[in-house]
Amino acid sequence: MKRNAYTIDHLTATVTVTKSFLKEAGIIGSPAYNEMLRLRRELPEYEISVNEPKKRQSEEAYGKLTYKKMGAYIEAKEGEKSPVLAEFEKVQKLAKVQKNPFLYVKTWFLNRYADDFAATETDNNIVTINA
Repeated sequence: MKRNAYTIDHLTATVTVTKSFLKEAGIIGSPAYNEMLRLRRELPEYEISVNEPKKRQSEEAYGKLTYKKMGAYIEAKEGEKSPVLAEFEKVQKLAKVQKNPFLYVKTWFLNRYADDFAATETDNNIVTINA
């Protein structure tokens, strides 16, 4: 059984368990099963919930971002001969000496335009991207 298989929050009266702990606790006689019984016996009024890892927003909202799409967006928003587009091209050249060139350019782009791509949640729990 893992060391951090569960956490107890006395303020909200919840026990948060990992998925692997819950799976192991389903096997009668296993150490996790015995631990779950002990938790149930000692904390009968506590609710048990499964720890769900949170998705990173950058993977959801910016996963398909490319140099071409960034350039097209800047050109559409700022204009064809804008100084920002020239700066974007300069940043691309500077990025070539970086350890991760795409991440360097992407960070520059998102620092400028992240508000335009902010994910918002609608009433139907559907995530839309403002762009």
